[in-house]
Amino acid sequence: MRNFVRSARMAYFGNATVTRDYRTQLRGNRSLWLWLGYLGFMVIFGGLAYSSQVDTGYNNTVSTLQQNLSQFYGVLMGMISGVVCLVAPGLTAAAVTTERQRRSLDLLFSAPVSPRYFLVGKMISGFRYLLMLLILSLPIISVCVVMGGATWSDVIGAVIIILNSGIVMMAIGLLCSAICPNSISAILASYVAIFGYYIVTGPVAASSLGVTSMSGATGPSNWMVTLIPFTATYSAPTYSLFWGHQVPNWILLTIYSLVFAKFALVAAGSALSPSGSAETKSLRIHGLLGIAALSLLLGSSIAGLASTFTSVNRMVIGGSAVPASPSNYGSYVAGLFLCTFLLWPQICAYGNDGSRRFFDDGHFNIKAAITGTPGGALPYMLMLILSAFLGMSLVVPFNQMVDPQALQTIFWAAGFGTLWWGLSRFISARTSTVKAARIGFVAVMLLVVGLPLPVLAMIAENYRYQNVDVEKVWRVHLLAPLFQSTSELRLGLGLGELVVGILFAWLGVRHVKKRMSGVKFDV
Repeated sequence: MRNFVRSARMAYFGNATVTRDYRTQLRGNRSLWLWLGYLGFMVIFGGLAYSSQVDTGYNNTVSTLQQNLSQFYGVLMGMISGVVCLVAPGLTAAAVTTERQRRSLDLLFSAPVSPRYFLVGKMISGFRYLLMLLILSLPIISVCVVMGGATWSDVIGAVIIILNSGIVMMAIGLLCSAICPNSISAILASYVAIFGYYIVTGPVAASSLGVTSMSGATGPSNWMVTLIPFTATYSAPTYSLFWGHQVPNWILLTIYSLVFAKFALVAAGSALSPSGSAETKSLRIHGLLGIAALSLLLGSSIAGLASTFTSVNRMVIGGSAVPASPSNYGSYVAGLFLCTFLLWPQICAYGNDGSRRFFDDGHFNIKAAITGTPGGALPYMLMLILSAFLGMSLVVPFNQMVDPQALQTIFWAAGFGTLWWGLSRFISARTSTVKAARIGFVAVMLLVVGLPLPVLAMIAENYRYQNVDVEKVWRVHLLAPLFQSTSELRLGLGLGELVVGILFAWLGVRHVKKRMSGVKFDV
């Protein structure tokens, strides 16, 4: 325990990487001119926004002026959020690749420097630079407070939300920098990954924002309303109910962003470490604990909303009343599991190139689920489902979690994961390389899951004019059990996906054996 505390103190408070990087950032006049340009842009943009939003006529009422000033405050904070979204990934996206291209990364790790120490230093140095940008914005933001457009509590809450979003984006950039071979690919991958992150979290935050608008500015909300930095002015005053207590949502977002950054740092450390390293084992354990914690937060927040908006066990989701039935809780567990969908190519694919961690070591190896080799892919995915289930069951009545409807949805999620596990093993067997297997996995995923969405949307729109039940159209999509509560659909589709996944895995094994039988060895 003493060694852990000492290493943590050295990593977070006495990190030499932070000192070196920060001195590099401030060396010369480049940073000074960048900050002056940023301040000049803020002043010019703020003046234009003020002149367009605030009418200085003498006939305006006090309420009109207050509304205009609030709109000016929202535009200003939205501009700051945009700057953070552009700057934050670039602060860490090339942090590891630059050291790799300089041939200094191996030299660093040959010294008594762990990947954790190195990555934490890169993260803190980027965070310090981002914090400086937000501090420089405060004099301009204070104009809104002085003129009555916002209060200091609103400003502080919004700045904390934007800063936490920057932490998440820097963590994604650092992870991409550890995975990608060069700086250009790392920067591109960072912005693409962040775009995908907001594609996933955007609808969730927008749905929670609809709940906030129904409850009013002083009513309860879902903490996930803070996931989007551009709505920080609306989500800063909100709070969530946990066991009857009001917890500000920016506090919950801070916990989420720190956990997310911790997970990304552990993942980056695993990418920089050899097979079977302590970083890889820590990554797998963090994944199980993280999805359980997210399930706990989601279940607690939804339960609090359900008890607030109605007394007959109904909840409000996305601006509409939805029964708080056991099938919904099963959908939440399945949805949390599917949030790891983008990580499955990293978990399931195998090949003969690269590190030993990507070599094929069997189909179902429980020990490999923690060591991070492809043989533990299927048991680890089942562990993720179990962790999400256990996290939700801590705050949801157990009789609702074990209800047949909820269990059917969770069974479908297991079948869905097995299908893509089998497809990954089949593609890996056909390609023999990890990179090609991952590209093939993503291509098949887009064709099977993404491509049918616009086609089915057009068909459903045509059927709607013909007074035909459009739900029948969406039942052919693989994700239909998340949104429809038909028992036959969940059980039938889950069982079918389970069988097809096992069949593809068997075909992959057969192809490998056939290929190996044709290999001739010289004696």
